[in-house]
Amino acid sequence: MHERIAALHNKCYYYPLDVKRIPIMVDGNIEGKVSRCLCKFFKKSKKNENDEKAKGIVDIHLQRTIGCSFGIGLTGGTDQQYPPSVTFLRPGSVAHISDQLRVGEQLKLINGIAVDNLTHEQVMTLLRNSGNCVYLQVEYSLDDNVEDFKQPSNTRLAYADIRLIKENNRIGVTLRGGSYGPDHKKSRPLTIMNIRTGSPAHREKRLRVGDRVLGINGADVFNATLAAAQKLLFEAVNTVVLTVEYYINIIDAAYRNSDHFCVKIEKDFSLDIGIKLICEIDHTNQTTRAFFIDRLVPASAADRCGALSPGDQIIAINGCKLEFLPFSDVNRLLQTSLPSIYLEIIPANQLRHLFQAIFSSLSI
Repeated sequence: MHERIAALHNKCYYYPLDVKRIPIMVDGNIEGKVSRCLCKFFKKSKKNENDEKAKGIVDIHLQRTIGCSFGIGLTGGTDQQYPPSVTFLRPGSVAHISDQLRVGEQLKLINGIAVDNLTHEQVMTLLRNSGNCVYLQVEYSLDDNVEDFKQPSNTRLAYADIRLIKENNRIGVTLRGGSYGPDHKKSRPLTIMNIRTGSPAHREKRLRVGDRVLGINGADVFNATLAAAQKLLFEAVNTVVLTVEYYINIIDAAYRNSDHFCVKIEKDFSLDIGIKLICEIDHTNQTTRAFFIDRLVPASAADRCGALSPGDQIIAINGCKLEFLPFSDVNRLLQTSLPSIYLEIIPANQLRHLFQAIFSSLSI
């Protein structure tokens, strides 16, 4: 028998015969010291991990009217074991429509006063007693959103100019990233991290979170700091033209070499599909129609999907054949409020081969 079984309180404990059991005596004081040492070790390790993360800093100025709050929800403080952070932005509040703050960002300064060593109530009191103007400094991790700054695989870059009309001197986008001068490790592309619902950017229907801003009203901001880009946005009069860089999916060439294929385009409820059609009518049968893609709107959902090209024929939308539908009904099908749309396509290159074959047969 290779194991000895010791029964104690109806439980079995298995010990290999070749292992000597040596009793270890630990008094309460030593055990407490060990626990405290371990706690300090893990706290220090966590602190070092946080210190190693690249941090971005944003300086924010908010101005409110008399009797209104800033609309910022905060949590954290020395009495809550984690630093003061933004947890809520009340819709319609000064903080919300400023497009400068994001939920989850850590508060560092209020009117130049450090809040790291303040309790939660002290932080809230400092914010409430700021008067009609408050200057905040918030910190965010550049590593937490690292995927937003990296190009996904199987994509290519594209560029578009998008014109926005300001409302309340804002366009509704929150930017992060930017240049950090000599500290290249902290430099990131100026990236759209939030689009406020109902804002001009939201209604334009082409901008997306993750798009990079390369220019503002013709000014190159590729190497600009976040503060410089925000200043350009704030000082722009009425209209802002954003030059954005975005990704277009690269699809397998086999799809476009087939006779026809089906495309699923996923889009937000508010996004425009971005397909402009032309219609050709069969003059021998006035009710038979063919619908072709005239152009794709830059940065639209159809453009970003990467599967469509001008000249492609759309023969069905969400399973509905188009050959007997009027032009207005086809456009309504394209503007569906569903989060995805299915298109059955005959690629333009296949149509050219078909026409060449027809012309060849006619010439014979």
